[in-house]
Order: sequence, then structure tokens, then C-alpha cells
Amino acid sequence: MLLNIKDNQGMEGQVDNQEEQLKSLQALLINEFITRIESGEAAPSDLNAARQLLKDNGIHAGLSKDNPMDNLVKILPFDEAAHG
Repeated sequence: MLLNIKDNQGMEGQVDNQEEQLKSLQALLINEFITRIESGEAAPSDLNAARQLLKDNGIHAGLSKDNPMDNLVKILPFDEAAHG
């Protein structure tokens, strides 16, 4: 039985290590997106991947009167009747 406990502890350590590696990878990816976007070097695929990363992690922009995104929404050619 003691061997099983050690095996389980080893597996937990591996899981913890994998979680840390995933966090590090995500941080590197986010920093790369920021660097590319701020420098103006971001390709459309980079912007789409950054948008998808935000969406996948539940990050959404709320609109307020002072939010620049509100200005973007106002100028886009949406059909008001079709979108409510």
C-alpha cells in the first residue's frame, strides 16, 4: 500500500508541474500577443488568436459611454431591425 501512496503523490506532483508549465506557456503566449499588438506587427491571425484566447477564458468587454469600443459599434453598418 505504501507504494501506491508514493505513486499517487508522484502523479500529483506531475499534475502540479504540468499545470505550472501550462500557466507559463499561457503567460508567454499572452506576452507575445501584447508585444506584437503594441508594436503594430500583429497579423490578422494574431489578432484573431488573441481574441479567441480572451473569449476562451471568459474575458468580455462591457460597453459604457466612455468606452472606445462603443464608438466602434456606432460606426459599424449593422441593420438595427435585424439585430433588435
